[in-house]
Amino acid sequence: MAIQRGSEVATSVETATKSIGTGAWTALQVGSTPKKGRRHLQIQVKAGPGGACALQFADASYTGSNKGKGTATFTTPTDAAKGSITYPGNSIVWLPVSDNVTVYGRLVQKKGFTDNSVQIAIVEYS
Repeated sequence: MAIQRGSEVATSVETATKSIGTGAWTALQVGSTPKKGRRHLQIQVKAGPGGACALQFADASYTGSNKGKGTATFTTPTDAAKGSITYPGNSIVWLPVSDNVTVYGRLVQKKGFTDNSVQIAIVEYS
């Protein structure tokens, strides 16, 4: 991100939509890895009443001798959604996370919600 008038502004933006379900954690990013140079991530939970998105975070692990210089890998969480930060349907969330963090999402079905998946709109800013 470029610095303009003392604050960061995006010089590059990528968007995508992903489907998340109740059975597994899904990486909330545009590509197969976080956008290089990412500084912020914005998501919108596209769910009706009772649909929610639980979030988990994974820091990068590096192979190679210099931290941050080798190949980054991320370990998908195995925890249940219970105990995670959970955002209700139609929430818009702004997360100040770099490309050294992968954010994972999982559907949480609240009372009366019967869909098995919901869409998540994702925007990565660098």
